[in-house]
Amino acid sequence: MNVREIIRYYPVSGTEAIFISQNTDQPDITAVSCHIWDISEKGCSFETEEAKRFTVNQIGVLRLQRDCYSDEIEDVQIARVWNTGMAVTFEPTARIKEYLGKAKQYYPAADLEVTFIDSHQPWQRTARSSYVWDISEKGCSFETEEVNDFKTGQTGALKIKRGFHTDVIPNVKIEHTRDNGMIVSFEPTNRITKYIGH
Repeated sequence: MNVREIIRYYPVSGTEAIFISQNTDQPDITAVSCHIWDISEKGCSFETEEAKRFTVNQIGVLRLQRDCYSDEIEDVQIARVWNTGMAVTFEPTARIKEYLGKAKQYYPAADLEVTFIDSHQPWQRTARSSYVWDISEKGCSFETEEVNDFKTGQTGALKIKRGFHTDVIPNVKIEHTRDNGMIVSFEPTNRITKYIGH
């Protein structure tokens, strides 16, 4: 399964994910999350310092821990690896709901284009999406080649384009950056509904 086929993502805090490799040539090599990006009933993506020790398509077990909950999901496959993290997929399981907390629902947005515009240099500093991961009435996460020009805490606007629809959301804040993308948040707005495909 391609990581982009994961249907719903949720923001996660307070959950720890540990991927344990089951490859015979690398038994018991683990990747412990330092920050979980997203989790759903079909997959999980997270930052980990051990990412470079793993490769796409490796099989293993995903151990999840949150408060008093602890669980292991078997037959987990690495769908993507980047310098500071990985995304894994697995067969849909209802057991994942224990780890979602007060989750917001996110929507796939394959045909969207978003651009973060720096509020201080609006005509010079922008981050244009190469792929939109998720979007909701409160935030958006996307891949962009210009991520290195920005940092957590910066503010600006988010330009959203889908088909003939174009909109600009003001007062947008960068919540998190990684080596190939960023997560931004904004005040809840129903203007976003035209872009989520429902």
